[in-house]
Amino acid sequence: MNVLRINLKIKSALSIFGLVISLLSTSAFAAMHENEELAEFNAALLFLRYHCSVPLTDEQTKKITFSYIYDRRIATDKIDLIAQQELNIDRYRDLTTMDIALETKCAGLKKTFSSVLNIS
Repeated sequence: MNVLRINLKIKSALSIFGLVISLLSTSAFAAMHENEELAEFNAALLFLRYHCSVPLTDEQTKKITFSYIYDRRIATDKIDLIAQQELNIDRYRDLTTMDIALETKCAGLKKTFSSVLNIS
């Protein structure tokens, strides 16, 4: 009888341990995905700042990042658009076409962030 109780306690403890591990791995995956999205978003901001010659102040950058992290109104759908534009740019070999693609990407990013940046 004692062996049976100990066996059940061990199985119960292993079951709880498995559940905890499962929850931790799910949380870790979600955090990793969040960091990936934030990295893409920051790359878009850097692109806007340096390739599109938009003079982003630190305050504007903080405001955009804050809005992305806590509000998500700006970025959620835009990240896919930015990534797609990035893929399209990679396909171009001709420098003239590349310039047109970069101008298009800059225009899209400026439009995306215009409400925060007060730019047109």
